Amino acid sequence: MRILANIKEAASAKRFSFFLSHKNIQNLYEQDPLGKGYSIWIYDENLFEPAESYYKKYLLDCNSSAFNAPVPRPKIIKKIPKQTKISSTTSIPPLTIATLLLCTLIFIAGIFNTPLKKNTNIPSIFSPIKKQLLFDFPMQYELSEKLIRTRLSNDQQIVQQEKFLNLLTINSPSWPGLEKLFISKKLSWQNIRSYSLMEKIKKGQVWRLFTPCLLHGDFIHLIFNMMWLATLSSQIERKIGMPRLIIMSLLIGIISNTAQYIMSGPVFLGYSGIICGMLTFIWQRQKNASWELYDLSKSTISFISLFIVGMLLLQIVSTFTVYFGYKPLFQTNIANTAHIIGGIVGYLIGKQKLFAAR
Repeated sequence: MRILANIKEAASAKRFSFFLSHKNIQNLYEQDPLGKGYSIWIYDENLFEPAESYYKKYLLDCNSSAFNAPVPRPKIIKKIPKQTKISSTTSIPPLTIATLLLCTLIFIAGIFNTPLKKNTNIPSIFSPIKKQLLFDFPMQYELSEKLIRTRLSNDQQIVQQEKFLNLLTINSPSWPGLEKLFISKKLSWQNIRSYSLMEKIKKGQVWRLFTPCLLHGDFIHLIFNMMWLATLSSQIERKIGMPRLIIMSLLIGIISNTAQYIMSGPVFLGYSGIICGMLTFIWQRQKNASWELYDLSKSTISFISLFIVGMLLLQIVSTFTVYFGYKPLFQTNIANTAHIIGGIVGYLIGKQKLFAAR
């Protein structure tokens, strides 16, 4: 339902409402809550444009006999028995279920395939599934893993390769992200050009643009994201359908992941960038298309927005602390860039007619 006009006089509003009904444009006229005239609402979004055209003509000559219409007969509305009501608004739609299951299965697979740390001074090796789904797994990471294996091995022939691997690792630097370059005071166009960006994606592994969204760091991270995914994605899928939700998720995921990679390098995880995009999408639809009836309170939107902005400010403070030679005050380990960019993309998508409710 969408508001068409606000007419000051009750008789005029009633007359135009009857005219629209005569033209088979179902509508509602009611007194404005603030007492400033009478609002006319159009039920069917597809009939809004012709109703708007009639209203423009009505404004030019509201006394024209062309707008005279008989009083519409009241329609008999059959009462739907309680037992026949469909509970589609409470069930989780198929694409949302599939995404929940996929993220959970990938998380479980990652647990059983993650090699354990054999020495506290040696970093853990990435699990096979993370190697395939991270935004990038550059040559430096592969060489570093080989170097770790040689240090863990008792085979003298392999240990002799350590110096060679160490040299290769140093000479194959991976993209560290703008933040690390800034902290190390090496942020210059010349330094940026010296790195090889998106190594695996350039080799055709384009799924990496999206798949970091499917990875999660720990159980709490997974549960938190999946709860919000079930809440937000279910509403959106019911209103715009599966194909448009897929397009929306891909757009938000790819753009926010790319921004996060540029800022922090290839190691980041989580669906939260897309969730932030869904949140701002719903906020935009509530703001400009309230008749679509998305169910999300302003207090919830405000709380999540404050949390995201708070984490971003903490990271900025921590970054500048390290830049000036002090120990970091906070270790947030949160993909703040993905959150902010995802939110912006979701907001912009919410302004497009393509993503209006069916």
